[in-house]
Amino acid sequence: MSKISKARYITIATDIASKIVSGGYQEKEKIRGRSTLASQYSVSTETIRRALRLLEEMKVIEVSTGWGIVIGSKANAETFVEKFRERESIRMLLQEMRKLDETRRNLDARQQELVIRLVDYAERYRSIQAVQPYEIEIPPDSHFVDQTISGLRIWQKTGMTVVAVSTHGQMILSPGPDYNFCEEDIVFVVGSQEAAEKLTEYVKQPIL
Repeated sequence: MSKISKARYITIATDIASKIVSGGYQEKEKIRGRSTLASQYSVSTETIRRALRLLEEMKVIEVSTGWGIVIGSKANAETFVEKFRERESIRMLLQEMRKLDETRRNLDARQQELVIRLVDYAERYRSIQAVQPYEIEIPPDSHFVDQTISGLRIWQKTGMTVVAVSTHGQMILSPGPDYNFCEEDIVFVVGSQEAAEKLTEYVKQPIL
């Protein structure tokens, strides 16, 4: 059974049940046969048979050789519709979660790629531009903890530029001025050796 066929017959069954709930079909009313329904929904009679079987199992309709298709219980139709609405909602939520997870993985991979390229560029051109990449860890007692990049005025005080931060296993590329440092953050910076030494001493300053 293909996923397309399965989704289609469930959709048809839900549509018929919805018509019962809305009053389009009345209890004990006899409705069209399989061939007519197949033509109405533009599907095969086999797909209609599966849809009707689903409704019959939940006592929404009754199917007999002599009487054909007869509407059963409106209450059961309401239960059927609610059940498959919840099922559809769960399916949509799972799809959205998978999309978000894929997007997150792609962003993480892109961030890693950009950081590697940035460090590579700095390494290759350091002899020309006197710029080198450095990694500096924030110790627990540093006054950097719970302070923002802008509040610490890192570039103004040391001449180093923050290009990325690794925090709790997550790489943040080009953190904004409002980023709050955490203890044990790994800060990726570029600048001269002299500026790096200034930043190292700046980071070591304890919390006041």
